[in-house]
Amino acid sequence: MKKALTARDDCGRLVRVVSIDAIVVLGCRIAQGGQPAGAALRRVKGAAAAYHSGLAPWVIASGGRCWHGVAEADAFRAQLMHEQVPGDRVLVERVSMTTRSNANRVAELFEVRQWRRAALVSCDWHLPRAERCFAEAGIECVLVPVASPAVSRFQRVLRGLREQASYRLDRGLRFGG
Repeated sequence: MKKALTARDDCGRLVRVVSIDAIVVLGCRIAQGGQPAGAALRRVKGAAAAYHSGLAPWVIASGGRCWHGVAEADAFRAQLMHEQVPGDRVLVERVSMTTRSNANRVAELFEVRQWRRAALVSCDWHLPRAERCFAEAGIECVLVPVASPAVSRFQRVLRGLREQASYRLDRGLRFGG
């Protein structure tokens, strides 16, 4: 059963805002030995917590890039199961190599199942770009940010510039155009 997100109206009544069809966790670098660590482990734990809170009945692990011989989605699925998410509730998407490709491949899974809304789990700094990509692929998103360790102002600026460049490159655009 899908969980509806709720809010209180002006009279204090609880009203349904939106229901979520699936939690989507976006892949990233897998540590030596094919195990999620660092950002990957934080993302998986965030997705597992969202699942256990009843946010949605499904989790999609999205990411086809292989690290040390293991696809991101497969490593995420194994870790989700370790986090007590039932294996029959985890779908894997093993084709995508970029955030835009994550969105497009997940959109295909959503279309087949007639789903519309996702809880998108990724690092807090990555979610703005991911949300744009998923919106362009036709998926409405509720964001589930996973906190990243503190970095210097300079590193935040570099990360922001990298995210902007990645978004543009993902779309196949040239700089300045």
